[in-house]
Amino acid sequence: MQKPQLRWVPFGSENLSQPEVRANVALGHAFSSPILGQWLRSRLRLPECSLVLSARFLGVRERPDLSVFNEDSLLSVIECELGARNPAQGEKFKRRFGVDVLWVVGANPNEGDLTWQEIRHQALEAMVRTGPESRGSLLMLAATIEAALSETKGRRQEAPVPLEARSPAWFGGAFALLIDLVDTKRLVNIPFDPGSISLRILASPPLKPGLSDGLSLLHSQGMTGFVKIIGPKRVRDYFRGGTNWVTLYEQALTSIVIDPIKVATSEFLKLSSLQVIPYAIELRQAYELLAKEIWPDDLGS
Repeated sequence: MQKPQLRWVPFGSENLSQPEVRANVALGHAFSSPILGQWLRSRLRLPECSLVLSARFLGVRERPDLSVFNEDSLLSVIECELGARNPAQGEKFKRRFGVDVLWVVGANPNEGDLTWQEIRHQALEAMVRTGPESRGSLLMLAATIEAALSETKGRRQEAPVPLEARSPAWFGGAFALLIDLVDTKRLVNIPFDPGSISLRILASPPLKPGLSDGLSLLHSQGMTGFVKIIGPKRVRDYFRGGTNWVTLYEQALTSIVIDPIKVATSEFLKLSSLQVIPYAIELRQAYELLAKEIWPDDLGS
């Protein structure tokens, strides 16, 4: 497979409110540790001189957790999950970037190339064999991993977006951009049960403080022919800035529902695929404006 020629820049706008992202950032720094970095490259079968960091590819919406370069050539990408790997996302990244996808996952070593517990154990081992100037960063990596794994215990877990929702036919592609925003780590899918979908924003900004579980933009229980999507009122109550898109969003919903009072006052609206499909283009345009206003860096340049 021929690799596309892509320009990239370092990415420094991580959403540190998510435990997985904090662990990812700490892992990226760990590749700079002389002892642990060598062990990580050996386990992942990477060249000793490879550069590993979080990067944004210009003109590309998708962004891997970590990217591996040899000079300016992309060698592979690393995806990190506190639970199991996400096969659909891995295949998408492999097609998009033309390189192998390596996985750092939860406790099951059969799910990926490395587990977080292996990395944590090795960081503590490396502390014994390194100088005092590096011990603090190794200790912080181990503590960050432990905290991330503990924080997700007993909570509803992130899950891969169901394949059905990735189909262009699902609601006429009206929500395709929201699926893309899961791949760029701007939204997360935290469903109530397997096979469902609940796309949430966890970050603040763009949310006002006090939303510990984030804000759900779209929910479908059991992937039926119905979805619940957030109403303009709730958007205005909880978003902070970047809300010009809501006007376009409200116009699209009013076209679908017809009742402008219901649209203006409802926190959530339940819609069928038959209602949404004729207005899929209008909804996509509203979500495009949402992304441009809130996450302009994800659109590349």
